[in-house]
Amino acid sequence: RGSGARRERGTARSHPDERGACATEMTPLVAIDDIVPLGRHVALIHLDVEGEEVNALKGALKTLRASRPWVLFEEFQHEKNKAMVISALLKDEGCFKVDYLALAAMSVWSCSPEIGMPNFIAKDIFDAAHAEARRDHAAD
Repeated sequence: RGSGARRERGTARSHPDERGACATEMTPLVAIDDIVPLGRHVALIHLDVEGEEVNALKGALKTLRASRPWVLFEEFQHEKNKAMVISALLKDEGCFKVDYLALAAMSVWSCSPEIGMPNFIAKDIFDAAHAEARRDHAAD
């Protein structure tokens, strides 16, 4: 059913520890389409994949088509070319951009004809954006 991952392993970075050191480890890469069972409805895909959003979405096309979920991912203003590729990919699948949450650099897309975002998702996005902003400001 899945698209098959092009690469078998990727790099994951953790946040700095109390000494400021970051651990790096190799992790398996798996396409979303390879792990979502046939017939399973997916309401939300939230990507935090350190710049691999395009590849992650390419590995989720069957899930996007079958479930028409909400899609959330980081979109930084200085990465215009990547944003254009992601936008084209999602628009080709019938998705549309609903919002950009500047506080969290989070792009919010819907692949469903329903406009309204479920309240539990909106609240989680709002809470996460504010928590991230508080952490960033505390680090400054």
